[in-house]
Amino acid sequence: MAKFPKEIAVVVVFSVIVIVLVVVFKNELQKTISKELGIPDALLILTNIPNSEKIRSYYLAEAKQFLNTIKKSTDEEQSITLALLAEAKKQVVTLPPPRVSKEYTVNILSGVRVEPANLTINAGDVVVFVNKDFELRWPSANPYPTRSSLPSLNAEGGIGIGDSFSYKFLKAGKFSYHDYLLDNPSTIGTITVLL
Repeated sequence: MAKFPKEIAVVVVFSVIVIVLVVVFKNELQKTISKELGIPDALLILTNIPNSEKIRSYYLAEAKQFLNTIKKSTDEEQSITLALLAEAKKQVVTLPPPRVSKEYTVNILSGVRVEPANLTINAGDVVVFVNKDFELRWPSANPYPTRSSLPSLNAEGGIGIGDSFSYKFLKAGKFSYHDYLLDNPSTIGTITVLL
């Protein structure tokens, strides 16, 4: 098995660093690398990920150090590095932007009713239970009294008249709930959470 010269190993390591840097700082790196290496669309491959200025500065400094190493390397080493970058470009997947969570309202009405009684949301969405009844209400996950289907879905102490309770659903599933203050409460609503 042939050994790679130390300089080529260094170039390979810096190539990996550049790939990581590109993930974080596409625009700055694209301009810098395109300018320095004369490759017009080098690294048009990834999305921007917001970061603090301190982290941003650190990785930009690493990129500049990498570029200086490239400039000092031989033509053969530059060719290998560019081939590695081209291969990495094929392997990187652009992720969609993160989904913004939505907020839904469930109104608790007189007669121990809720609107909507059935609601479908996505994981990460927030449901706000608003008490529009004339007495204290306490939405809580089924089954009564353990709430074992989703123990954290529990408006501890109840929701006063005109007040609300918010809950962020993080896992997928079908979650029914009841009014904990009633004797032998039955289900008053169901929230289906999709991934």
